[in-house]
Amino acid sequence: GGFSLKKVVEGVDEADLDGKSFTVTASWEGGSKELILDADGSVVAGPQDLPVGTVVSFTEGSGTAIEGYVFGGVEFDPESVTITEDGNPVVTVTNTYTKEEPKVGGFSLKKVVEGVDEADLDGKSFTVTASWEGGSKELILDADGSVVAGPQDLPVGTVVSFTEGSGTAIEGYVFGGVEFDPESVIITEDGNPVVTVTNTYT
Repeated sequence: GGFSLKKVVEGVDEADLDGKSFTVTASWEGGSKELILDADGSVVAGPQDLPVGTVVSFTEGSGTAIEGYVFGGVEFDPESVTITEDGNPVVTVTNTYTKEEPKVGGFSLKKVVEGVDEADLDGKSFTVTASWEGGSKELILDADGSVVAGPQDLPVGTVVSFTEGSGTAIEGYVFGGVEFDPESVIITEDGNPVVTVTNTYT
């Protein structure tokens, strides 16, 4: 007699299973066989010529990890089979996963204005654009130096750079330039560096 196996994967988006396979080792006294199970649940036949009474047990080896997910364990149902004459029980091999929470962080900005009388700054704001691969965000900074939070859900390792657009001119003053300190930030987990955006005027 013999046995067969099929794979069930729980907790993983179908797209992330595309082409994924799992190696299960069936073992019995005097022998073993590796069987490759596809994530699509198709039934894979094990040896069909085992002596009646043979007890077969199972382990799963490499190929268990799926990127973006945490492996929760593997369960064999049944855990072992006893071979019967012409029997072919199907053992369901279930892997459970949970989605890995992405590691994210953010940044903040604040404005410093040098060379301008305080009265001339009343109500003045400046638009700074933060840019990173695949995205950007405009942030409005007040001249009073208050800290403005940028996105806090950017993936760790994202590099963010900055430019300042409209709103730079102030009547009665010549704009001398803008400086970002630091010029760019690399997002760290739960990090929130404050970038100082300094405008100088004469």
